[in-house]
Amino acid sequence: ELLRQILQLKRFTLFREDIRDLVELTVGKMEMYHLVAALFMESSMALYFEGRIHHVAPPFILSLLYISIASAFMYLLLAVWLSMHASICSHSFGVRLLTRFVRLPDRKSH
Repeated sequence: ELLRQILQLKRFTLFREDIRDLVELTVGKMEMYHLVAALFMESSMALYFEGRIHHVAPPFILSLLYISIASAFMYLLLAVWLSMHASICSHSFGVRLLTRFVRLPDRKSH
């Protein structure tokens, strides 16, 4: 009986480690997306405010340029927001899995 309980405890410990590894993998990926999108946002803002065109360009070309830079900034802002949301959701779902579904077995359950 004691050996069965020890093996069951080790089995559930492995399940919990697997869940932690999967959650950490997702959170790590989302943090990397967050970092890359934030760096691109910074460069798009620098291009929007400090980027100068050296040649004289027609006004419609300049307006297309600024609209495309602003839309790129909006997409990057959305990417940062969604990566933060995905990271938080993954972490909370991992906590919920660990606390509700993969609980360590107790003696009274059998």
